[in-house]
Amino acid sequence: MISPLVTPSQYQIAHDWAEITIMRWIERQNKLKVYDTGDLQGSFEFDVVMNPGNMLKEISFGFLFYGRFIDMGVGKGLGIESVKDNRSKWAAALGQQSRRKPKKWYSPVFMHEYNRLLELLIEHYQIDILRTATTESKPMRLVI
Repeated sequence: MISPLVTPSQYQIAHDWAEITIMRWIERQNKLKVYDTGDLQGSFEFDVVMNPGNMLKEISFGFLFYGRFIDMGVGKGLGIESVKDNRSKWAAALGQQSRRKPKKWYSPVFMHEYNRLLELLIEHYQIDILRTATTESKPMRLVI
């Protein structure tokens, strides 16, 4: 974890943040009862990429793709097109029951944690971030 006495490296901040984000995703999945075989929770991985100037360039996450389907409420008989044009709402209006409902384990947690990462970087590296923002055309990327 990040010590308040020593300014941590951007790599350490990003690494710790990514570990915490994955931990929060797993907590949210458990709260929403998003589990089957445990494969999704076991599939989480991340990578922190630094540019040659030792500035944070990219944080990428990986996990089994079906986890996004759970987040969107599609799969097992209810395709993505159902969410796009609200067919499941029409089915409900006609008295048919949709078995699939979105379990938002990914989206809300990620946005909250992303904002926290920005706060940490500004707190520890405000001058560096401002300098980078004015000299580089490509900002830090988060890849999912």
